[in-house]
Amino acid sequence: MNMSVNDSRSPALATSTAINYRWRDARQHLATTISRRRRTSAMVMACIALLALLFRRSNYDSTILMAVESSVASGLIVGSQFLLKRFPKLDPKFINSLCIALVTIVPWLTDRTARIFGLGTAMEIVVLSSLAWVALATAMLGQNLRTIGISVICSGFLTLFVTCIADSRYAIAFAYCWGILCLWWLIANHWEKIETCAAVDIRKSSQHRLLMIFLGSLAFAVASWSIAGRIPVLKRLQAELMPTSGGTRDNDIFATSGVGDGEVLVAAKENPQSFGAVDTDFFLESHEPSLFDVISEQFGEPRTKDRWESAQSLDNKNLKEQDSRVAEGNRSSSQSFSIDREPPKTKKPLNDLKSAALMFWIGRSGISLATERFDVFKSNEWKKSSDDAVVEEERKEPSPLVIGQRTWFQHPRFGRDRETQPYVGADRESLKFTKFRSPTIPTHNSLQLWHIDKIDRADFFDLSDDDCLSMVDRQFVPDYTTLHFINSEMDREWIERHAITQSEEPYDSDLDQSIDDKLLTMIERWTAGKSPGWKRITSIIDGLRSDFEFDRQFAPDSKQPLLEFLQRQRGSDYMFATTAAVMLRQIGYPTRLVTGFHIKPDGFNSLAAEKAILADDAHVWLEVQLSDDVWIPLEPTPGYQQPLYRVSLWYRMRHAFPTLVSIAFGCAAFLLVIWYFRRSIFEAYSRLLWFAVGWMDDRMRIGWLLFILDTRSKLIDQRRPHNVTARQWYSGCLNRIPTDGQFKFSRFFDEADQIYFGSSKQLSEHGQQALRSLWIRLTSERLERDRA
Repeated sequence: MNMSVNDSRSPALATSTAINYRWRDARQHLATTISRRRRTSAMVMACIALLALLFRRSNYDSTILMAVESSVASGLIVGSQFLLKRFPKLDPKFINSLCIALVTIVPWLTDRTARIFGLGTAMEIVVLSSLAWVALATAMLGQNLRTIGISVICSGFLTLFVTCIADSRYAIAFAYCWGILCLWWLIANHWEKIETCAAVDIRKSSQHRLLMIFLGSLAFAVASWSIAGRIPVLKRLQAELMPTSGGTRDNDIFATSGVGDGEVLVAAKENPQSFGAVDTDFFLESHEPSLFDVISEQFGEPRTKDRWESAQSLDNKNLKEQDSRVAEGNRSSSQSFSIDREPPKTKKPLNDLKSAALMFWIGRSGISLATERFDVFKSNEWKKSSDDAVVEEERKEPSPLVIGQRTWFQHPRFGRDRETQPYVGADRESLKFTKFRSPTIPTHNSLQLWHIDKIDRADFFDLSDDDCLSMVDRQFVPDYTTLHFINSEMDREWIERHAITQSEEPYDSDLDQSIDDKLLTMIERWTAGKSPGWKRITSIIDGLRSDFEFDRQFAPDSKQPLLEFLQRQRGSDYMFATTAAVMLRQIGYPTRLVTGFHIKPDGFNSLAAEKAILADDAHVWLEVQLSDDVWIPLEPTPGYQQPLYRVSLWYRMRHAFPTLVSIAFGCAAFLLVIWYFRRSIFEAYSRLLWFAVGWMDDRMRIGWLLFILDTRSKLIDQRRPHNVTARQWYSGCLNRIPTDGQFKFSRFFDEADQIYFGSSKQLSEHGQQALRSLWIRLTSERLERDRA
């Protein structure tokens, strides 16, 4: 006999079991969501710390070095995940731990390799780079929440440390971004712990968190503002949070000597000296180059003239004996510059920039530093007008100006009306002397202020009539002296307004008529259709840069070097500058020749953030006078960077208006083409994206599939409603396929629900095939056809 037992508890037991399963799946899904959210936040914070470090390194480090290091480290992280995806049997814990270890040593290996090619960086920067990549790797590859917390601690320390040592005021933005994200991370962790204890329903809500973040940030800002500048301890902490190597109370980026009293009082080098005026009539012979030697070596020796002068010999008894003789190498410079020169001798390439450097420049690249200026050109020779004058040249002393307990010296032009001068802005730059045997100090055209350690006497310096700075009563600037400059930039709009006025006095030229005719022909050709003013000046400069060839080894053989230069259209930079100066004088603009050094971008010492100035950097250019005591530098030699001018945003937009209009029409046409072929473009993009998501897990690929299908629905103007599931919306498109295919896709959606809302983590083989079929075959055209 068969008996059926009807247990009244069976329905209740089944319902309780179902609820328990649903409760367990919901808790597991919530825990997975929380883990993913914490990991993503930690990854973003690590990226902020890494960007802050790269921003700090960009001021002095090699871009190639940073790019190689970033590529190798990120390649290891992505490669480890691709390896785990390709070979599921590998141990994820072992692979991730190995990847973190390899990422840690990547900055060290990169730095050691870069030092072979003369790059590399400081040791502490390598340590910070290792910490940054470890923070990012542990956030992405960490196996538990404790590891993710360690990543947050590392990224926070790195962000605050880099912000403290940064020179730019914009670096504080990284600390603010990291702090706000960390505040959100802490609040989210707190609320998520409460949600896991009593989770009745799962909803995405961010209003309370955003409100708490806003109120917390506001309270922090008000508290910081209320105590700012009112507590003495915080003032000292602000001044000496990151003290310099010299122990000063200022975060001075130029304090690198390791001595608290400054850069030049004591220099522990091979030849230590103390800075100060030395009164003596005797100078030991020196083999190190003077300014005269540098110019002659770089451009060639001036040709001697066949000229005899009367002379009378003297007996030895009329000569005063000296214990030491003045060194020929210590001669400062000649009072003239001849363009009739011998070709320079070929020199061997230098292997060590630091040992061969005359000076080191810390500042902008692409600018020129002047040492001498000549304004009279006769008989193939440039001279200074003061040389022909009978009266002695008046000496201009700079005026001292105390700024922050330091004495700066002010150029006479600095106190004048700014409306009459083109100088705008202020850039702090430095020049460190090593082997420059000359009292002349190379300076920029727009020098405003300068400063040397503790020197407060204005009579140490001399400003000549040609605006060249030098040290008084000294044979040369002492070795290891560091000068700090405040230089300005030229206002392009001011220059264009004042370049219209031309001199009415005729240019008195002693050149041959053939040279004058050839110059006038070139001027007419280059300035045809150009309005008087700055456009004519720049057209002459551009014509020389485009039609002539720069060749420093080429020297004219004839007695008329300027004519030979015009005929062969090639020569050294002093020939370019001389030709441009003479041509501008013929159209009414006073000019003068300038000798000095050009700061080229190459030869940059990344470890010390300075540019080595060699003898090869000697250069000749010209300046044109636009008003009283205002000379504008011009660069006619091809291959050298033209002077930089500052322009306003309105100026840029006004001159770029035709280009902007053409770009706007081009962009509009491009967008119309994109809109017309949007379906085809998106289908090509989706096919490429299929290969890109191959290393992701199945959950992420399912999410990308829903994005692809929903975007295809939008393209055919049939957007899926929010209250309709993907299974319901796309099942109508699957009715035309065979029954076995429908079963395969239905099974795929079941597996997708288990991955998203259950404990499953991976699709089956049939599910993988269905995923690929939906991704590739269910295109927007088929959706439109099947939905119709």
